[in-house]
Amino acid sequence: MATQRNVLHSVIWLYRCLLALRRSEPALSIGSYQAVTVEGDNAAQQSVLAFIREADGCRFLIALNLASHPARMSLSAIGEGTVALSTHLDRGGITVRDYLELRADEGVTVVLAP
Repeated sequence: MATQRNVLHSVIWLYRCLLALRRSEPALSIGSYQAVTVEGDNAAQQSVLAFIREADGCRFLIALNLASHPARMSLSAIGEGTVALSTHLDRGGITVRDYLELRADEGVTVVLAP
């Protein structure tokens, strides 16, 4: 575990990023919770867990692909946003519009546009 402390893309690094994001955004700790009905391909409907957290006008989409295969989730009912964090730690800052592509076993936190 000590060897992972300062290694980018390690599990400990991911936890640090998740905790920092949660501490900096009230919506992720005290915000309201709204389940999202997943629209998209069959894989997404069967394997993606998604919800929105909101506080003070700031909204986040959290989408978790619980399968070992990719899934594509429609954002038509949710709107566009910017990826804040991915479990792969490589998608921060990417804008997502019509669809959110989730890799196998990936979780993504998206800051939704107002």
